[in-house]
Amino acid sequence: MQKHKQLIFDFDLNQKAGLNHFYFQSERLASLFDLENFSQLPKELLLMGLPGTGKSYLTQAILNDATSKEIKASYLPLQAILKTAVTSLEGYEQFELVIIDGLEHLSSKLDWQTIIFNFLNLAYESHCKVILTAAVNIPELNFFPDLHSRLMRMEMESLTPLQNDTLRQAIAYVCDSYDISISSKEVEYLLKRYQRDIGSIMAAIHSLDALSASQKRRITVPLIKEFLNSQ
Repeated sequence: MQKHKQLIFDFDLNQKAGLNHFYFQSERLASLFDLENFSQLPKELLLMGLPGTGKSYLTQAILNDATSKEIKASYLPLQAILKTAVTSLEGYEQFELVIIDGLEHLSSKLDWQTIIFNFLNLAYESHCKVILTAAVNIPELNFFPDLHSRLMRMEMESLTPLQNDTLRQAIAYVCDSYDISISSKEVEYLLKRYQRDIGSIMAAIHSLDALSASQKRRITVPLIKEFLNSQ
């Protein structure tokens, strides 16, 4: 049997990312990424959403869940890969699932557009499923026509920015899933003084949780002030 020709990357992946920590905006989307039913995952899926909507967290959570279920999967963050000497993804079609994060970083990079196009063709002919993410709509990217057409034929899903009460519900859900104790008063204080997207807010709350543990203090407004002043 041919072994996986896996490239060795030193990426800082979130080993704690989990689907149970992700706030899905619909049951349909949550069901789509339920890897207990891996067969129902589309052969090719394009996940779009503005920065801060949780694409990278979600895809790393999918990777961790796939690994726990012994699904052979790989995660390829394009922003980091572009800084390496990699010139091919040959061999990755042998995985059951490959996640390619950050198509927007390939705009005007014809060499890597060609690499992705060739990989997609190899993966489609094998048993490999592919999830790709993009921070902008595909028509906004400067891709060569064949790749553009290829991506436009894929099944697409979108993560939309969370606003107002929905954002607060998501924060409460994620904090509860991580067992982070923070009151609505402190959340409101942070929301008025920090970026109002779920990715940025939860990154801040995780930092506050670590700071709270190190100083053996609760997450309070004074602690948040200290944290914000240190940024």
